[in-house]
Amino acid sequence: MSSNFKQPCSLKETRKIVVENRNENKYVYAQALRQLAMFYLRGVEVQKNPEIAFNLWLKAAKEGDSVSYYNIGKAYKDGVGTQVNFKKSFKWFKRGAFLGNPSCWTALGRAYFYGFGVEVNEKKAFECFKVAAEKEDLIGEFFLGLCFENGCGTDVNYQEAFKYYLKGAQKNSPESQHALAVLYAKGKAGEYNLEETFRYCRLATLEQGYNHVQKALGFLVN
Repeated sequence: MSSNFKQPCSLKETRKIVVENRNENKYVYAQALRQLAMFYLRGVEVQKNPEIAFNLWLKAAKEGDSVSYYNIGKAYKDGVGTQVNFKKSFKWFKRGAFLGNPSCWTALGRAYFYGFGVEVNEKKAFECFKVAAEKEDLIGEFFLGLCFENGCGTDVNYQEAFKYYLKGAQKNSPESQHALAVLYAKGKAGEYNLEETFRYCRLATLEQGYNHVQKALGFLVN
């Protein structure tokens, strides 16, 4: 049996990999279950059924698949395939973070930041975002920059905010590109720089579809 699950596979191929690896290779088995869930979530080659997707993630999570921990946490948060339950969402994100999943660290930080399933705690949110950013999670880098810019859970530090926004912007994160443009516009990334402001606004809007930045572009042009 192959030690790696190679994507993309058809629905038929994915089901075959699930069956072949159930007792042979738990790692590949879990990955295939997670991929199978996506077919049901999106309705690709099969009737859309978020409930089946959710149950497949649960099975994959039992095998230690950290991405499925994130998917389950998000499902509980958004009510996809199950009822909305912020406390359960938080629990699954925390489990996934313990396994080292970067997206779970970011999600855990957002839970502390906004109070989803737990009391608001900006310091803990900052610590979670820091771990996520160290693992190069795009959204984690953005939120860490946001914390530094606004003094959430840490002291205000525009240089650090710029550093993490720039990391995300260079990896085509529209959130970070927009935030970086705002720093330039406010003169918080060194001297006021209209050219860089416009450039990052344009990247976030025209290339990444970050539509609300169009207002900023219009303001700059006028």
